[in-house]
Amino acid sequence: MSSTLSLENSRKLYNPALELLKWLVTQTVRQRLLWDSGGYIISTELRDATTIQFLVQPSESGSKDWSLFTVHSSGGQRLLNVTRDANSVSHSSLTAAIDALFMAIDERSSAPAGVQPSPSMSVSPRRKPNQLGAGRLPISCLAPD
Repeated sequence: MSSTLSLENSRKLYNPALELLKWLVTQTVRQRLLWDSGGYIISTELRDATTIQFLVQPSESGSKDWSLFTVHSSGGQRLLNVTRDANSVSHSSLTAAIDALFMAIDERSSAPAGVQPSPSMSVSPRRKPNQLGAGRLPISCLAPD
């Protein structure tokens, strides 16, 4: 019975959206994802046609900040939709992870032109079958090869 409880607790702690965001931050910092910025949308498309987008808007300080973060499967199904509530006092771990991704993208976009990734540097988020946790995420872009 105790092993069942520990398995249930580990499932509660595992968050596939957070795992995706951690991976996106890592790949962005390593310059392996190409993010396109056009107007009020910043987006990238993964090898399996999963689309990740930020809707951005000018903030009160004059800089840009995200107001909506979405992930869509290749078939157009919404897998994740997070709206930023600027008036909210609470700051969830998911919102913090999205903030970290947005900052990583912003740092990449302000880097000198010679350091920007080219489309040929884009990588697939697919995990190798022998990696820990491979296949645990329900998001198609992180399924094992």
